[in-house]
Amino acid sequence: PPAASADDHTADSNSRVPPTVDGPGVAWKTPVDEYINVLHEDESEEFRKVHNLPGAGKDFSFSIDWRMLERRTLEHPKVVAVIEAAGDGRQSTSALKRRAREICQELCTNMQNRLFKPTYTVVQMMFRRLWDGIIFERKQLEELTELCQRAHEEGKSVVFLPSAIAAGDNLNMPLAGTFLRGSGAFFIRRTFKGPEHNLYSAIVSAYMELMAQHGVNLKFFPEGGRSRSGKLLQPKLGMLGMLLDPILSGAVEDAYLVPVSVRDGDEDYVTELLGAQKQKESLRGVVEQARHLMKMPRSRYGNIHVRVAPFFSAKAYIAQHALLQRRSGTRAGFDPWTNPSDRAVLLKALAYFVLEEINRVALTPTAIVGTALLCSVGRGMSRTDLIRSVEWLRKEVVRS
Repeated sequence: PPAASADDHTADSNSRVPPTVDGPGVAWKTPVDEYINVLHEDESEEFRKVHNLPGAGKDFSFSIDWRMLERRTLEHPKVVAVIEAAGDGRQSTSALKRRAREICQELCTNMQNRLFKPTYTVVQMMFRRLWDGIIFERKQLEELTELCQRAHEEGKSVVFLPSAIAAGDNLNMPLAGTFLRGSGAFFIRRTFKGPEHNLYSAIVSAYMELMAQHGVNLKFFPEGGRSRSGKLLQPKLGMLGMLLDPILSGAVEDAYLVPVSVRDGDEDYVTELLGAQKQKESLRGVVEQARHLMKMPRSRYGNIHVRVAPFFSAKAYIAQHALLQRRSGTRAGFDPWTNPSDRAVLLKALAYFVLEEINRVALTPTAIVGTALLCSVGRGMSRTDLIRSVEWLRKEVVRS
């Protein structure tokens, strides 16, 4: 690496972030050693006390009438319109309404303290046995805390801080699915294609809109699944589009989006990259994994690293993107509020912006070492040269 002075590189971390409602996006510049391990009981308890956070099971989510949201989903104009349009003789309206109720029961979450507490205890035990820690940058966690409190006061959703978590319907297994649903999971199909496409899409879209209207914090995965290679996958636009639609229509005032990178060293990914088939989720598999978990060495997988990009307002991003498109000269009439093709352009741009922000903060020791190796000249490098390159990269990252 070339020698570089501290003045050779400057970075304005605000320049790439769209404005929030009150101004430019928040950029976190945190000293390297300011981390918090949320699996460490003393550290997490101290953080909760300092920031006056509720403990597990005391979140406002438990005061939401989830059954009411389920009923209102069935009464939503989108769902009613699909049922009325489809009731053309092949299926009666009453049969379609009955099927809509069944879909809602499969989909909707129903957070309950009596189910959340045992689930939380078991998951916490599993995580502490599998990993040394879940590592956040303290400043980022403080910013998330302030955002959550602010959004709750404004009645807006925060897309990451979870009350409700989008989960694949493959996790809706007997017993385990009940506890996950009671802890905030809502189960969506891997694909919306099929004879019920219109009805199912309308129900999921209506449910997302109603949760956003009630200030429910949402968590979903824009890649649609886990990356086995560490590289980001192409974004799936469905869930993000269902959040964007009600904001564009005015049914939802706004939502804050929080791009987050979550990385660990799960060895299952390595075996799958070598050709092993991914094991399908099942109750039997859960039991076998639990037995395996109790026998395996403690903290086998190291740390989970969570990095949080600057949050931003969806409404502000829409306004800024529309303005940039109109100024470009080729899209002077850009109007995602009424034009479906312009809306599609906006949605794709938003999805890739979210992934870009995730990728920008998703820096791990493995990524630094890999970069140093890939940028080396020749077929290999000595251990001394590798350490020198990694140290130079680390300093550049910290400085930026």
